[in-house]
Formats: sequence, C-alpha cells, structure tokens
Amino acid sequence: MLFPHLLRQYSADVSRAQSFMAAVVIALVAAISPRAVHAEYFIPTSLGGSLGYAYGYSRVALSESEQSSVILNINGGGYFWQPWFLTMGAGVGLGLSGSDSSASAGNTAKTVSGGMDFTLFPDSRFPTSFGFGVSDSRQEVKDDLLLRGQDSQTRRFYIRQTYDSLGGMNVNAWFNQNAGSTSGQVGESIDRSIGFQIRKRFPYNDFQFGGGMFENDPATSDITSVNSNLLLSHNYFPSAEVGVNSSASYSNAKTTGGSASEFSSTYEQLSSSFYWRPEHRPYFVSGGVLVYTVLSGPASKGVATNANASYQFARNLSVNAGLSVSVSDADGNQAVSSTQSLTTSIPSDQYTIFGFDYGWNVGLGLSNSVHRTDNITNTATGESGQEKDNQQSVNVSASHHLGRSWNLGRYTTTNFSFGQSASASKSSNVDSVSLSLAHSVSTGWNNFAFGGSTSANASASYSQTFGQDDAAFVVVTGQLARNQEISRLSSLSGSINFQASQARVSSSTTSNDATTQDDNRVVKSASAVFSYAHSRFLGVHGLIYNSTLSVPALLKEDSTQSTSAKDWDNTFSYRIGLLALNLTARASESGPGQRAYSMTFSAVRSF
Repeated sequence: MLFPHLLRQYSADVSRAQSFMAAVVIALVAAISPRAVHAEYFIPTSLGGSLGYAYGYSRVALSESEQSSVILNINGGGYFWQPWFLTMGAGVGLGLSGSDSSASAGNTAKTVSGGMDFTLFPDSRFPTSFGFGVSDSRQEVKDDLLLRGQDSQTRRFYIRQTYDSLGGMNVNAWFNQNAGSTSGQVGESIDRSIGFQIRKRFPYNDFQFGGGMFENDPATSDITSVNSNLLLSHNYFPSAEVGVNSSASYSNAKTTGGSASEFSSTYEQLSSSFYWRPEHRPYFVSGGVLVYTVLSGPASKGVATNANASYQFARNLSVNAGLSVSVSDADGNQAVSSTQSLTTSIPSDQYTIFGFDYGWNVGLGLSNSVHRTDNITNTATGESGQEKDNQQSVNVSASHHLGRSWNLGRYTTTNFSFGQSASASKSSNVDSVSLSLAHSVSTGWNNFAFGGSTSANASASYSQTFGQDDAAFVVVTGQLARNQEISRLSSLSGSINFQASQARVSSSTTSNDATTQDDNRVVKSASAVFSYAHSRFLGVHGLIYNSTLSVPALLKEDSTQSTSAKDWDNTFSYRIGLLALNLTARASESGPGQRAYSMTFSAVRSF
C-alpha cells in the first residue's frame, strides 16, 4: 500500500525535477492563468487530465503479493497569436508505485515525465511539427541498505516537415531521436531515424519515392548498427482492365564495433507485374519479372519471371495455364528452374433432388518441372559439373456434396450436409500412385424459444490416403450452446464443446515394403464456457457486472490436465460523471491443489 509518508517522500523527489519539467509546468499554468487568457500572444484552448489509483493483490500457493500505484496526468494546449500561426501542447505526468511480496523484498518506483509539442503553420500546405520530452524514474528496494536504487532517464526529440503542392505532390521528411541512460551503466543508449517520402499522383499514374536510415547505439555494447533503405514504385492503371506495378528497392544493413569484424549486407531488387482482364471477354492474362542481387557473405543474383493465363470455354469449363522460369547464380553455382502447369475445373449446376441441393466438381492438373544446377569446381580450367532433374506429375480429382435444411415449426430449424471427394496423383519420380478418399457429414439444430436460443451441432469426417505411406484420419466434433435472456438487463449463456480425433499412419521400414510400422494416436478433448452479464447489477444505474467460468479440460487426460487451467473471472464496472471505477476478481486452478487468486481495483477521475 502507499502510505502518507511515502507520498511526502515522493513530493520531495518531485521538487528536485529538472528545469525542463519546470518549463512544462509553467506552460500549463500559463495556459489557465487569467493573465494568459487575456494576453494577445497566447490563447489556451484545452486543459484536462486524470488522477488514478490502482491496487492489485494475488496469491499463488503460499506466496502473496500486492501492488499499488497513483498516477496524475495533466495536459493542455493552445495557440500563439493566431490559430494558423503556432499551436502548442504540453503534458506532465507524475507516478508513484509500490509492491510487496512474501517471497521477496518489495520495491517502490517514482516517475516524473513531461513533454511539449509544437506545430508551425498547422493549417497550411507546409506545416512543421516538432517536440521533445523527458522522463525521470527511480526504483528502490525496500529495507535494503546495500542497494542504493536505480535512476533512469529517457529523452525524445522529433521534427517533421510536410509539404502539399497544388499539383498533387505530397512530401514528408522526419527526424526522431530517443536517448536513455541509467545510473548503473556508463553512457547512454541512442536510437536515431531519418527518412523521407514523396508521392505524386496524376491521371492513371501513382509515383512513390522514399527512404530512411535507422541507427542504434546501445550503452551496454560498443556495437553500432545502421540500416538504410530506398524504395521507388510506380503504378499505372489506365482502366479497370489493365494494370502495371513496378518497383525498385535498395536496403543495406551494417554493423561496426566490438571484437568482431565489420559486417555489411546489401540487397537490391527490381520487379514489375501486370494484369489484363478484358471486360466481357473469356480470358485473363497476368505476369511478372523479378531481378535481385544480394551482396553479403556468398554473393548471389538472379532473375525470376512468371506468366499466367485463364480462358473460360463455357460457363462450367475453365482452363488455367502457368509458366515460371528462374535463373540464379550464387558463388559460381548456377541454377535454372522452369515449371509449366495446366489445370482445369468442371463444376456442375446445382440440382434439387427430393428437396436436397446437390452438385459435383471434376478437376484435372498437369505439371512439368525442370531443374538444372551447374557447379564450377575449378576456376582455372573451367571444368564444371552439372545436375539435372526433370519431374512430371498429373492429378485428377472429383467431389460431390448434398445438403438440405428444414423448418420444424415456427421456432426450430435443422440442417444436414454430406460430401465425398477422391483424388489420384502420379509423379514421375515416384513408382506408386497416390490415392486419397474423404467423407464428411454434419448436422445442426437450432431452436428460438423461452426467451433465448439453443443450438446443437455435430460433424464427422474420415479421410484415407494410399501410396508409399498409408494414413487414415477420423475427426468427430460436437457443440451444445444456449443463450438465455433472463430479463431486459441480464443474460446467461453457455456452451459445451467436444472433439475426438484418431490418426493412423503405416509407413514402410524396408525397401521392399515387407515390413511396416503403424503409428496410432487418439486425442479427445472437451471444454465448457459459461457467462453471465447484468447491466444494472443490484439495481444500481451504471453498475455493470460480467462473470465468466471457463473449463478448458472436462476430460481427465494427463496430456491436457496439467496445461489447461480452469478460470472464473468477475468484473464490476461503474461510471458516474467523470469518475470510473473497476473491480476484477479472478480464481484459477491449473491442477490438483494448484490454485491462484487475484484481485485488481482501479479508480480514475478525469477533469
């Protein structure tokens, strides 16, 4: 708990704050003083803040701990001379926190922070924003004469320039710096970033050019890292049917200092892509190209390109073709890869059979891939080795589905669906044909009566694959849920979920498939969630109560019992005027005898 003598000690520490904090306070006082209100050079427009108190208590097994904090924030703003000339915002924050624990020594922390932000010509086409802030904090361990505590300070500064031309060009440039230091280390940690972004739009075109640099210089190490990047992009869209996107990028990462040698990595990339989708035409074409270079360690470069086309022969028949080629060179190892593919899909119309909706689909896919690698083993003689791999594959698939829903009276509905699918694939580098079969069925029931709704859903699926390795998977799920309105202000809901799965894999352990090894796994899980809500608890206007009980592991399984915790959360929220109160109590059990209790309370008064 925070006692009055700690508050007096905190007031003494605040009185020794830096001159910057005093300047921020003076600016806030000037914003509300009568003399400043009637002055011509500064006009206040806003003043506000909040005073908050928070307390927390937790108990885990035989260990107890508590935390408390008091936070005061004051923010104000205004403008100098005229609203279009210079606006200012200032803020001050004061914080005091403490914690106690039966397992370790408690500690106290004091924080003082402040900041000021300015905007020059805020309503013009070239506003300039800049600001700075400081935060001082001190943390001490209670009843410890050896540790003197730790002081830390952070400082920030930023400036940002924006320009909007009459021709539609937007320019942004910025600089940010954050610095931090503690009493236990020499020097300070500094992060700097500088960047810019230029964007120009005109009919059918959109240009963007930007870049930046980020530097990190930590106090705990003499290693400095610098990352820089540039990006140029252009989008051309003369109509909704045609579009071309192009970009060029450069990035570099550099690390210096320390015992290790200097490290630098550079990545350069050029890319472009297009699409052509004529309106009211049965075809569609797209493609792209990528050129890249990597300069770090083993240098590499490469080119990759792709093209795709689609043609709609009929309402239920479409064919898609694709081609991709890539060439790369990494430390003398050249690699060329090419892939060609052709796929088609034939969906049926939707039929109605005895009230059931029925449909089917058939698909066919062909692909061919070529991969060649040239490895230069002797640069003096030029001798090289070559590896080549060709692979062809074919895939055939078919599926059908059946479903229907019924109205069982005025308030009840039910549904049923069933589906099957089969596929076969053959690859040139595999002797056997891979086959797969899948079956699925699901049903649902919904009822709207007695001031609420009830739903029950169940599903089951079975899939099996045949080939080099045989596998079978079974999944069964079920859910029962109920939402009940008790009154106009309260409601109760709950759901119970169940899932069981079985996986069986048979793999060959010898080359002639004479010996097989079976792996059979069964997993079952069940969970439940119940919640209660009242928007005017105990008849008090504005008092909201929410309670949730979660039981993630209803089944007694060793694999889930130790990792799934049962939780009971209770939250009271009350707000009257500018005062907001919140109380949360929680109890959880992660295993037999492993219980934890916690409580948090907060009160915030805004002004």
